[in-house]
Amino acid sequence: MTRKELARLREAHSAVLKLVRSMVLTVSPLNSDLRFASNCWENDKSNQFWRRTVIRCLLALLEAVLWNMKNIAPKIASVSEIQLSNKELDFAEDRIWPFPKFRTNLAKSFELFAKVHGLQYSLNCDAGFDALCLTYELRNRIMHPKTPFDPDVSEKNINDAMLGSKWFSGEFDHLMRLCDSETDKIVADAMRRIR
Repeated sequence: MTRKELARLREAHSAVLKLVRSMVLTVSPLNSDLRFASNCWENDKSNQFWRRTVIRCLLALLEAVLWNMKNIAPKIASVSEIQLSNKELDFAEDRIWPFPKFRTNLAKSFELFAKVHGLQYSLNCDAGFDALCLTYELRNRIMHPKTPFDPDVSEKNINDAMLGSKWFSGEFDHLMRLCDSETDKIVADAMRRIR
């Protein structure tokens, strides 16, 4: 690898880091909202307002993270020179109809984000994943209630939300560490080759 190629690689590395940093900064206030709402719920666990607020904050965070991951994936692919199929580009740009169900959208978003970083990734679909999916199913009932009891959040609902939130946070952090490590490794390998 020539010095010119290394300089291009460093620029590409910097561009990827900026895109990821922008995504993290974009969703950071939503993550803070979820932490605040969760702490308030912890202090008053029977309060329906805080139960609904925790779930609303979690759903807003999920939708923002997934949209951002998909939105920046093609940009990162152009930097990492990883070819995306037309189907993957349609998915990244939400041009698929019918829109994928939550489970599929979540798994494919993580896989696509990993792919543009040169990784293969599969979600750990355990009880936390299932709890998160159950929480997502509450979305329409809580956000668009039709009956007087629709806004109620049961003990099971809030426990699922907390378990799902913990799972998502762990899975997202794990993926981000892997992507950062892979990006750094590519640059380090290139630097060793030019010496």
